[in-house]
Amino acid sequence: MGLLRIALKLFIGGYLIYTVMVFSLPFVKFKIYEAAAKKIITNDKDFSYDKIKEQLIKEATDLSIDLTMDNITIEDFEKHIKVSLKYNSQVFLPLTRKSWTFEHRLEENRPKKE
Repeated sequence: MGLLRIALKLFIGGYLIYTVMVFSLPFVKFKIYEAAAKKIITNDKDFSYDKIKEQLIKEATDLSIDLTMDNITIEDFEKHIKVSLKYNSQVFLPLTRKSWTFEHRLEENRPKKE
């Protein structure tokens, strides 16, 4: 009886640790991607809009984030350029059939070169 109780506690503890790791992974990936994306967007080099999108998608691919050209919008204003991106990440838990979808958004302004 004592061994069964210890095994059950280990199983529940391991499942809780795994759940925390699975739920935190999309947010950790987003924070890493957010820092890289801000560097790309605010880069001093004068990239074209397509080049900015390609660089953002390349960074997302490195982090296994599903991002396409359709998820990235670039708006041209008088004094700055606004780059927005949005993507979803799903989390599945084992032993259950539940899944959660999290939406991640990033908006950054880039001043225009004169």
